[in-house]
Amino acid sequence: MLNTIITRFEEQVEKVPEQNAVVFGQKKLNYRQLDKKSNIVANYLIKNCQVKHGDIVPLLLDRSENMIVAIIAVLKAGAAYTALSKQYPQNRIDFIREQTNAAIIVDDKLLSQALVGTDSSNPDCKHGIQDLAYVVYTSGTTGHPKGVLHSNLSVTSHIDSYWKAIGLSDEHYNMLFLVNYVFSVATTQIFGALFTR
Repeated sequence: MLNTIITRFEEQVEKVPEQNAVVFGQKKLNYRQLDKKSNIVANYLIKNCQVKHGDIVPLLLDRSENMIVAIIAVLKAGAAYTALSKQYPQNRIDFIREQTNAAIIVDDKLLSQALVGTDSSNPDCKHGIQDLAYVVYTSGTTGHPKGVLHSNLSVTSHIDSYWKAIGLSDEHYNMLFLVNYVFSVATTQIFGALFTR
């Protein structure tokens, strides 16, 4: 079924609110908790950082359960994300920030500030199926990195095709998140897991 990433995620929140959505070490977030935390961060981004529909928000985060919170939050704010590695040289980070016209970068400090918020209502920002979901940047070995744009449609149809190709249903599966979130395949691991019961 072709829907936006957030629509698919919120369907899971409705179906299985107490099911684990993210496990990182000893920390666990069920779908309801992930939804609530993502809403708090999304509302913070909208109100305090003026993130709006169509923006591209770079993420520069340590690997944790809150990395997934931030990804969902950016999408709930109506924006798209691009993942940055802390291993990137500063000139690459600066170049991508300039290319995306990003007013902010969501780093661990900003994310911690946002998580203190209390507004856990669903933001009133709607993504369309054709709207941008994320941008992955090439290595830049032939010059400057180039951004490859991925819409909600490309992500959700990819996940559906992936499930079909390997014979999965929408039942609950555990999926290891093995790759760095800067790589495009990370979306398969993140959303392939989140869209299952």
